[in-house]
Amino acid sequence: MTTVDRVQAPAAAGPFDAWRTRDIVVAAVIGVVFGVVFFAWNNLYAGLGFLTPPLSDAICTGLQLANHWQDLALDLRKGRIYVPRELMDRFAVKEWDLNAGRMTPEFHALMAELVARTRGLFERGRPLCDLVGRDLRFEMRLTWLGGSGILDAIEDADDDVFRRRPRHGALGRARLFWRAWRWPARAA
Repeated sequence: MTTVDRVQAPAAAGPFDAWRTRDIVVAAVIGVVFGVVFFAWNNLYAGLGFLTPPLSDAICTGLQLANHWQDLALDLRKGRIYVPRELMDRFAVKEWDLNAGRMTPEFHALMAELVARTRGLFERGRPLCDLVGRDLRFEMRLTWLGGSGILDAIEDADDDVFRRRPRHGALGRARLFWRAWRWPARAA
Protein backbone atom coordinates (compact mmCIF):
# COMPACT_ATOMS: atom_id res chain seq x y z
CA MET A 1 0.00 0.00 0.00
CA THR A 2 1.32 3.39 -0.84
CA THR A 3 0.28 6.41 1.12
CA VAL A 4 -0.39 9.65 -0.64
CA ASP A 5 2.80 11.23 0.66
CA ARG A 6 4.59 8.85 -1.71
CA VAL A 7 1.99 8.80 -4.47
CA GLN A 8 0.45 12.16 -5.16
CA ALA A 9 2.67 14.77 -3.72
CA PRO A 10 1.91 14.64 -0.47
CA ALA A 11 -0.85 13.88 1.94
CA ALA A 12 -0.60 11.27 4.58
CA ALA A 13 2.24 13.22 6.08
CA GLY A 14 1.93 16.62 7.71
CA PRO A 15 -0.60 18.25 9.98
CA PHE A 16 -4.17 18.47 8.68
CA ASP A 17 -4.19 22.25 8.34
CA ALA A 18 -0.99 22.25 6.30
CA TRP A 19 -1.97 19.15 4.34
CA ARG A 20 -2.61 19.71 0.66
CA THR A 21 -2.63 16.94 -1.89
CA ARG A 22 -2.32 17.83 -5.54
CA ASP A 23 -6.06 17.59 -6.04
CA ILE A 24 -6.79 19.64 -2.91
CA VAL A 25 -4.49 22.34 -4.26
CA VAL A 26 -6.30 22.14 -7.59
CA ALA A 27 -9.66 22.41 -5.79
CA ALA A 28 -8.41 25.47 -3.93
CA VAL A 29 -7.14 27.09 -7.12
CA ILE A 30 -10.45 26.37 -8.85
CA GLY A 31 -12.24 27.88 -5.86
CA VAL A 32 -10.18 31.05 -6.05
CA VAL A 33 -10.55 31.35 -9.82
CA PHE A 34 -14.28 30.65 -9.58
CA GLY A 35 -14.59 33.25 -6.83
CA VAL A 36 -12.63 35.89 -8.69
CA VAL A 37 -14.13 35.38 -12.13
CA PHE A 38 -17.78 34.88 -11.25
CA PHE A 39 -18.45 36.17 -7.76
CA ALA A 40 -16.09 39.09 -7.41
CA TRP A 41 -17.24 40.58 -10.71
CA ASN A 42 -20.89 40.38 -9.64
CA ASN A 43 -20.24 41.72 -6.14
CA LEU A 44 -17.61 44.41 -6.65
CA TYR A 45 -20.29 47.08 -6.80
CA ALA A 46 -21.34 46.05 -3.29
CA GLY A 47 -17.77 45.94 -1.98
CA LEU A 48 -17.97 42.17 -1.40
CA GLY A 49 -15.61 40.96 -4.14
CA PHE A 50 -12.64 40.60 -1.78
CA LEU A 51 -14.57 38.06 0.31
CA THR A 52 -15.34 35.55 -2.40
CA PRO A 53 -11.98 33.82 -3.10
CA PRO A 54 -11.46 32.56 0.48
CA LEU A 55 -15.12 31.53 0.72
CA SER A 56 -15.07 29.63 -2.56
CA ASP A 57 -11.70 28.10 -1.63
CA ALA A 58 -13.25 26.76 1.60
CA ILE A 59 -16.21 25.22 -0.25
CA CYS A 60 -14.10 23.70 -3.04
CA THR A 61 -11.61 22.24 -0.57
CA GLY A 62 -14.49 20.94 1.59
CA LEU A 63 -16.01 19.27 -1.47
CA GLN A 64 -12.74 17.52 -2.31
CA LEU A 65 -12.21 16.34 1.26
CA ALA A 66 -15.82 15.11 1.59
CA ASN A 67 -15.21 13.12 -1.58
CA HIS A 68 -12.02 11.63 -0.08
CA TRP A 69 -13.82 10.51 3.08
CA GLN A 70 -16.80 9.21 1.07
CA ASP A 71 -14.47 7.22 -1.20
CA LEU A 72 -12.06 5.98 1.46
CA ALA A 73 -12.74 2.31 0.65
CA LEU A 74 -12.57 2.86 -3.13
CA ASP A 75 -9.27 4.69 -2.83
CA LEU A 76 -7.84 1.97 -0.57
CA ARG A 77 -8.52 -0.59 -3.31
CA LYS A 78 -6.54 1.63 -5.69
CA GLY A 79 -3.64 1.83 -3.24
CA ARG A 80 -4.31 5.37 -2.02
CA ILE A 81 -4.83 6.76 1.45
CA TYR A 82 -5.78 10.43 1.67
CA VAL A 83 -6.12 10.54 5.45
CA PRO A 84 -3.30 12.61 6.96
CA ARG A 85 -0.71 10.35 8.60
CA GLU A 86 -0.63 12.68 11.61
CA LEU A 87 -4.30 11.95 12.33
CA MET A 88 -3.96 8.22 11.68
CA ASP A 89 -1.13 8.16 14.21
CA ARG A 90 -2.99 10.32 16.74
CA PHE A 91 -6.04 8.04 16.63
CA ALA A 92 -3.95 4.83 16.38
CA VAL A 93 -5.53 3.74 13.09
CA LYS A 94 -3.22 1.56 11.02
CA GLU A 95 -3.27 0.89 7.30
CA TRP A 96 -4.20 -2.74 7.95
CA ASP A 97 -7.21 -1.57 9.98
CA LEU A 98 -8.36 0.47 6.98
CA ASN A 99 -7.68 -2.34 4.51
CA ALA A 100 -9.64 -4.76 6.68
CA GLY A 101 -12.53 -2.29 6.98
CA ARG A 102 -12.36 -2.49 10.76
CA MET A 103 -14.93 -0.29 12.49
CA THR A 104 -12.98 0.29 15.70
CA PRO A 105 -13.54 3.07 18.25
CA GLU A 106 -10.28 4.57 16.99
CA PHE A 107 -11.59 4.61 13.42
CA HIS A 108 -14.84 6.27 14.57
CA ALA A 109 -12.82 8.94 16.40
CA LEU A 110 -10.69 9.51 13.30
CA MET A 111 -13.74 9.86 11.05
CA ALA A 112 -15.39 12.23 13.55
CA GLU A 113 -12.30 14.43 13.38
CA LEU A 114 -12.13 14.35 9.57
CA VAL A 115 -15.84 15.11 9.21
CA ALA A 116 -15.74 17.91 11.80
CA ARG A 117 -12.78 19.63 10.16
CA THR A 118 -14.34 19.30 6.73
CA ARG A 119 -17.67 20.58 8.03
CA GLY A 120 -15.76 23.59 9.36
CA LEU A 121 -14.64 24.37 5.81
CA PHE A 122 -18.23 24.23 4.57
CA GLU A 123 -19.35 26.53 7.39
CA ARG A 124 -16.53 28.95 6.60
CA GLY A 125 -17.65 29.08 2.97
CA ARG A 126 -21.41 29.17 3.61
CA PRO A 127 -21.80 32.97 3.38
CA LEU A 128 -20.85 32.73 -0.29
CA CYS A 129 -24.16 30.98 -0.95
CA ASP A 130 -25.94 34.22 -0.06
CA LEU A 131 -23.42 36.62 -1.60
CA VAL A 132 -23.46 35.33 -5.17
CA GLY A 133 -25.72 36.85 -7.78
CA ARG A 134 -29.15 35.42 -8.43
CA ASP A 135 -27.89 33.66 -11.55
CA LEU A 136 -25.66 31.35 -9.46
CA ARG A 137 -27.36 31.33 -6.07
CA PHE A 138 -29.40 28.13 -6.47
CA GLU A 139 -26.44 26.17 -7.91
CA MET A 140 -24.09 27.44 -5.20
CA ARG A 141 -26.54 26.46 -2.46
CA LEU A 142 -27.12 23.07 -4.06
CA THR A 143 -23.35 22.48 -4.23
CA TRP A 144 -22.91 23.46 -0.58
CA LEU A 145 -25.82 21.29 0.53
CA GLY A 146 -24.60 18.34 -1.54
CA GLY A 147 -21.10 18.42 -0.07
CA SER A 148 -22.17 18.95 3.52
CA GLY A 149 -24.89 16.32 2.97
CA ILE A 150 -22.21 13.74 2.17
CA LEU A 151 -20.73 14.43 5.59
CA ASP A 152 -24.19 13.85 7.08
CA ALA A 153 -24.45 10.58 5.12
CA ILE A 154 -21.10 9.43 6.52
CA GLU A 155 -22.31 10.15 10.05
CA ASP A 156 -25.71 8.55 9.36
CA ALA A 157 -23.88 5.39 8.24
CA ASP A 158 -22.02 5.38 11.57
CA ASP A 159 -18.82 6.15 9.61
CA ASP A 160 -19.04 2.86 7.71
CA VAL A 161 -17.61 3.87 4.35
CA PHE A 162 -16.38 0.31 3.78
CA ARG A 163 -19.57 -1.66 3.20
CA ARG A 164 -21.57 0.96 1.36
CA ARG A 165 -20.45 4.22 -0.19
CA PRO A 166 -22.32 7.15 1.40
CA ARG A 167 -24.24 8.98 -1.32
CA HIS A 168 -27.40 10.91 -2.08
CA GLY A 169 -30.14 8.58 -3.30
CA ALA A 170 -33.09 9.77 -5.38
CA LEU A 171 -35.04 10.93 -2.33
CA GLY A 172 -31.93 12.59 -0.91
CA ARG A 173 -31.36 14.49 -4.15
CA ALA A 174 -34.97 15.65 -4.12
CA ARG A 175 -34.48 16.89 -0.55
CA LEU A 176 -31.32 18.74 -1.64
CA PHE A 177 -33.24 20.54 -4.39
CA TRP A 178 -36.03 21.44 -1.96
CA ARG A 179 -33.59 22.74 0.65
CA ALA A 180 -31.65 24.77 -1.94
CA TRP A 181 -34.89 26.33 -3.15
CA ARG A 182 -36.12 27.07 0.39
CA TRP A 183 -32.68 28.15 1.68
CA PRO A 184 -32.81 30.48 4.70
CA ALA A 185 -30.28 33.29 4.27
CA ARG A 186 -28.04 33.99 7.25
CA ALA A 187 -26.18 37.15 8.07
CA ALA A 188 -22.69 36.86 6.58
